[in-house]
Amino acid sequence: MMTIVLTLFGVAFAAFCVWLTIRIVNRRERWAKWTAAGLLIGLPLLYVGSFGPACWIAAAPRMPGSTDKPRPWMRIYFPIGAIIHHTNSQDRKSVERWVTWGAHQGGRVIVPVDAGGDNWYGFTRE
Repeated sequence: MMTIVLTLFGVAFAAFCVWLTIRIVNRRERWAKWTAAGLLIGLPLLYVGSFGPACWIAAAPRMPGSTDKPRPWMRIYFPIGAIIHHTNSQDRKSVERWVTWGAHQGGRVIVPVDAGGDNWYGFTRE
């Protein structure tokens, strides 16, 4: 079900980008240029900015007796997880603070390191 939803969002976004490109090239409309600039700048910022709150939600306490498995929807953040995993420990401290800032005390944040979701990297708030 999730695969179908993500595929539909991807197709709709691609169609919107094609339509917007045609508006820019053929009609040279100013609003279309500003919209394209907003998408090119805004979407990456939104993606990176939503990483911290997504980690906080993923680290929320679970029901008693449930397993501490990684949340499958966190796999969309695997590029950020791979960067965190492969950087120097000094550079990682500020990101680690941001990822665990909104988690409860002792909460464990698990971030994917690869696209397949086979490898995960964990942070614990102390």
